[in-house]
Amino acid sequence: MYSVDHVSIVTNNLEESIKFYNEVLGFEVVGTEETEDLIACYLKVEHLIIELMQGKNKVVDRPNAGVIDHLAFRIDNFDEEYERLTSLGVKMLYDIMLYDDKKFTFFSGPSGERIEISEK
Repeated sequence: MYSVDHVSIVTNNLEESIKFYNEVLGFEVVGTEETEDLIACYLKVEHLIIELMQGKNKVVDRPNAGVIDHLAFRIDNFDEEYERLTSLGVKMLYDIMLYDDKKFTFFSGPSGERIEISEK
């Protein structure tokens, strides 16, 4: 049986992405790693780790490799979190939608990754 270890996102602005995941979404920075070609930062919330990667020349040579459609987070209070995100200037990609009587919507992260929030 497999379990998720982490999700990796390629970014062209590592500092902006770290700030977004840390300050807007509440992820904690738990480590960094640097190789000859790239810099990575690891952020964690509960059991999920996101690895943000940026090439030292601002480009990571992985065009469209293993493209992830979106990250999805279940949240306790949808209306409160929606209001908080929009008050921080986060632009929602869609109006609030319903599935099984639960609200959800999508917004973009700083590198264009789609992020979904939905009611628990």
